[in-house]
Amino acid sequence: MGKDIYEEFDNIYFDQAEFEKIEDSLSEIEIKRLNKNLKKRIFKQNKRYIKAAAIASITLIIGTSIMTPAFAKTIVQYVPALENLYEKLGYYSEYKDFSQYIGVSKEAQGYKFTIDKLVADQDTVLVALRITKPGLNDEEQGKKSGNNFYIDADVDGLGKGAITGGTMTKRTIDKNTSIVLLENEVAVGKVLPMRFEMNIDIFSTFNGKINVNFKLPVSRQKTKEETIVKKDLGVSEIKEKFNVNINEVKSSPLNTNIKYTTDKSIDKNMDEKTFVSFYCYDDKGNIYLDMGARADDGSKKVGAVSPVEKNARKLYIVPYIYENLSGKQTNYESLDFDGKLYDLNTIREFDMKEDGKINVYKIEKNSDTIKFYYTFTGPDNSLTKQDVIQLYEDNPDKEGAKLIISRKDIKIYKPDSSKPNNYCIEFRNVDGDKNYVYSVGCFPTSKMICGDKIEVNLRK
Repeated sequence: MGKDIYEEFDNIYFDQAEFEKIEDSLSEIEIKRLNKNLKKRIFKQNKRYIKAAAIASITLIIGTSIMTPAFAKTIVQYVPALENLYEKLGYYSEYKDFSQYIGVSKEAQGYKFTIDKLVADQDTVLVALRITKPGLNDEEQGKKSGNNFYIDADVDGLGKGAITGGTMTKRTIDKNTSIVLLENEVAVGKVLPMRFEMNIDIFSTFNGKINVNFKLPVSRQKTKEETIVKKDLGVSEIKEKFNVNINEVKSSPLNTNIKYTTDKSIDKNMDEKTFVSFYCYDDKGNIYLDMGARADDGSKKVGAVSPVEKNARKLYIVPYIYENLSGKQTNYESLDFDGKLYDLNTIREFDMKEDGKINVYKIEKNSDTIKFYYTFTGPDNSLTKQDVIQLYEDNPDKEGAKLIISRKDIKIYKPDSSKPNNYCIEFRNVDGDKNYVYSVGCFPTSKMICGDKIEVNLRK
């Protein structure tokens, strides 16, 4: 099928009527060849955050040609390796049934930029991008050409600035190709229509001739059917007279967002702009990671946690804030494991003094997951320190170049409901051929103050 598999994808065109007559489209030989070539690619990950106005700097390229949505869907369905490229960025296989396959490209100055697919719910749009150009990821060429591009996203009908934040993750496939995942978050207080058009502009600050834009038709009908929204869930009191009003909880395949407001400050160090964090767990033993927060210009705020599992019937939400310890914190530098990294053969107990003990009694490495089984004994609210075990990619060839695993690729749960202090932290999308190391200890510099638990009935 030619040297460059990505060129093959872009150069193939099927008439829709003719395509529907094809039973499988790809022979077993073609599928094996696609997988073989894709698996040879070398991956490098680089994650950046999009600040206000959802603009971020990335190195990318833009190009031409059309892949019909029907054929794009077939490629992704029949070639697991291609799907895995995006899953490693956070566009997970769970989104498959909700995705729209786009397959549209544009070009400028020899750059190629292809939007492969997207998925949306009422406040988030994930866009999967494929970018190619000869020598795209050549470091020296990049320095000479000044490949510094910006992406700006917006939504028709909601006004300029409707997209206010999100994340951007980039992965290098080979010297000519990279893929990017854009997570676009709508402004607090706004809800995306069921069907809308999203504008994506790509431009360069170095070359005015590189400026392309896409107008993408988006539907969130499929995710709506799997989205649970619960409103007016009550008030949780944190300390005296500091109330957190849970206005809405939205659980979709993409994320879980908690909309809330707070009352006046409780002391001079806490004002009405203070963000509240959330410790969330369900009736099936799953614990959900805090994924950050955002706010509007007023009092409306949103706290995000990882997506709720499909089998969960109840969600429990415990709001909390931090209060300075005023010099009362433990001297963690005296602990023998502070700042140290351990290989995956290290089984031991980690004593964190008054913050409890963690006993890592089993580490299980599979082809794409690493699981840490441990027991925890200590203060009840210590479990809200969700980064107590961190996993890094060990790269001895580059001193200090140890990449932490994305929070989107971490799950925490109780593997055995009969053992209340037994837990598992699972890191997924790891490379089975690489070496990893881990650390223990995300020590507090402030005291956690928890509020009243709020119970949410998700399903009957």
